[in-house]
Amino acid sequence: MRFFPWSRRQPHHLPAPSQPATTADPDSASRFVVEDGRRYVTDAPYMLPKDTSEIGRLDRQHYMLRAARHGNYAAPLSPSITAILDVGCGTGRWAVEMGRAFPGAVVIGLDIVLPFVDNATTGAEPSGPPSGVIFIRGNVLEGLPFADQHFDLVHQRLMLGAIPSARWAEVTRELVRVTRPGGWVELIETAPITTGDPAITTLTGWGTTLSSARGIDMLIGPRIGTFLEQAGLEDIATRTIDIPMGAHGGPIGEIAIKNYFEVFMGMRGPAISMGLTTPDVFDTTLQAAHTAVEHGDYVSPYYSAIGRRPLAPLTSE
Repeated sequence: MRFFPWSRRQPHHLPAPSQPATTADPDSASRFVVEDGRRYVTDAPYMLPKDTSEIGRLDRQHYMLRAARHGNYAAPLSPSITAILDVGCGTGRWAVEMGRAFPGAVVIGLDIVLPFVDNATTGAEPSGPPSGVIFIRGNVLEGLPFADQHFDLVHQRLMLGAIPSARWAEVTRELVRVTRPGGWVELIETAPITTGDPAITTLTGWGTTLSSARGIDMLIGPRIGTFLEQAGLEDIATRTIDIPMGAHGGPIGEIAIKNYFEVFMGMRGPAISMGLTTPDVFDTTLQAAHTAVEHGDYVSPYYSAIGRRPLAPLTSE
């Protein structure tokens, strides 16, 4: 299988599809800072940690979304597709599962930190990632290191905390640039829960202040379909997925509430360092907010949007 040529902007070498996926992160410690016992990147606006605890959260979040959406993708994909790109691949779980679902495709996961993909098996699941799954280091804010029009599906999920609001239109055009005519772009984002509870409001306020300092808008999730439309895509379909939080939502609801408050725990160190709160006040507020959600009727909203690149050239090209 022929691999995709690199764009001229980053002529690095990429392993052939027959080689195994990278399983180690060779990044230097100088890229990171430790706050409140959590590890954060220093060379990107990404708000949340990049450490072992975050790997667990992201994997649980992946399984929650897969169950809530009844699958890993919404685009009407042909079984014969040959190229899939996952931008901001996180732990690599989505990419690995897509590699198993489409064994004839090369699946590339791109992230600012390479994921560690273990060889554990669950049930009848085969060991390790498929040979066609490849992980590379990259930052969509610096441009994707691929030539134009090569991927059948370009997937980007929960990059809300990594993309400044002023860059969303530009990033979406970059996703479209590397998508083949007739191919699909799929985005998934979230937003804070809406409530009048004072503890939840306080937590959300801290998160908003932290994100605003990085140029990030926590309320951009409902707009992702508009970005696809503005980038020239067709057949756009959007969907809101409200996941009940807590025991009344069943197993998915239990993951949803755990995930929601783990995100805020990931912001604890930066919030304290920024002088927004103290450790005791943060912990007390977090516990009060958790109790409110546990005993309330809350949902965690997620937004899905897909769009197809036209067969005709885009007007911007």
